[in-house]
Amino acid sequence: MSDPKEHPFPDIVANGSMTRDYRALLWSALVVMIISRLALILLIEVEPTSDMGWYYQRAIGLFETGQYQENGVPTAFWPVGYPAFLAGVMVLGGTSVLTAQLANLALSVIGALLLYGLCIRNFGSPRIATFAVCLLAAYPNHMGYSLGLYTEPLYTALLLLVWMLTKPDARISSIVVAGVVAGLATLVKAQMLLLAPLLIFILSMRGWTQRDVIIALRNAMLASAVMVVTIAPWTLRNYQVLGAFIPVSTNGGMSLLAGNNPSMTFDLRTDYNDSDPIFQQVNFSVVDQVAADQRAREAAWRWISENPMKFVSLMPKKLIRLWLPDGESEWNLQRGFANYEKWQREIRTARVINQIYYSLLLAGFIFALTRCVRLREPQTLAIPLAILYFTMLSLVFSGQSRYHAPLMPLVIIYAAWTLAWTRPTRGRVAPRC
Repeated sequence: MSDPKEHPFPDIVANGSMTRDYRALLWSALVVMIISRLALILLIEVEPTSDMGWYYQRAIGLFETGQYQENGVPTAFWPVGYPAFLAGVMVLGGTSVLTAQLANLALSVIGALLLYGLCIRNFGSPRIATFAVCLLAAYPNHMGYSLGLYTEPLYTALLLLVWMLTKPDARISSIVVAGVVAGLATLVKAQMLLLAPLLIFILSMRGWTQRDVIIALRNAMLASAVMVVTIAPWTLRNYQVLGAFIPVSTNGGMSLLAGNNPSMTFDLRTDYNDSDPIFQQVNFSVVDQVAADQRAREAAWRWISENPMKFVSLMPKKLIRLWLPDGESEWNLQRGFANYEKWQREIRTARVINQIYYSLLLAGFIFALTRCVRLREPQTLAIPLAILYFTMLSLVFSGQSRYHAPLMPLVIIYAAWTLAWTRPTRGRVAPRC
């Protein structure tokens, strides 16, 4: 094992035998992850609805016609990345829902392996890394994501891959690849366009010296340029078919308006009402999506400027909706599972269990956050930066528990550290901070 002094986080494990001791546990966790999720896929038949149905239909359209369109009209309403991924998978396995579900399962396993590698890099500890994979494998909400055609498994895997590729001593080739991956992640979720440069900058820093800052700026600028080049063909396509400069998608204005409108109240269940006059004025349609997106953005900012105190006062609600509840994978069952009512009690019980599990993960994360983050060591700031970025976005737009799903591997990294801290091995002292 590498020297613990090389790692920016407090170390718990110090002897190389831990790699052998925990190898069996790691493989067991991966087997549990695959079997549990595969069982749900094979036993519960779910019809894609809502967002998932939209992505699925766009993927079929891409597979059959090579066109990204809705009802025959070219679109960029939601990012193309996930439908394009599904269309690629369909070339191998056909257009069935099962093909897409198995692809998401494969992405979850890839995410678990990247999580393991990230823990090894941060802590130099196979023990903590194995605990992290175990926590992810046993996470009920993560299991539920295997049933739905969510974008999160793909985005999470790409986010973790960018993380793995970027480090203070990374070669230029790794930074270039990180830029490509960041571009692909941006085509899945447009918010990556702003996150990637910040993340690559902080992950490239060993310290706060002038040399460190210059290297980090170089890496961030190079990766950002590559990222822009990666998404450029899609941006060009949007200009050609929509007649406007649309870097990724046309849903930014509607997303902003969904979280800032007269229907927004302190009720945690209420976002907006389609019959509200402000939405009727926007009059969104796929044919008019570019202009409608602009109208929605202007309406949202106008409401914010006219109601600044209410805008601020709704932020706690958005924060609570983002981080307090978990188990949003149940939404897919509520809408797409024909026997949901029959199994509602069991599904709701599973969600309660998940909420308890999620709360423990958050508690472990917060505990480790107070001990592992040190301002003088930039590497320890990357996870809080990502958490803060998504939180701030939700405070401005609209907080939903689904938005924290890609961050859960980062939460689990710290939760695994806490688990190892509470279960010290023989001959080991408490971790230093």
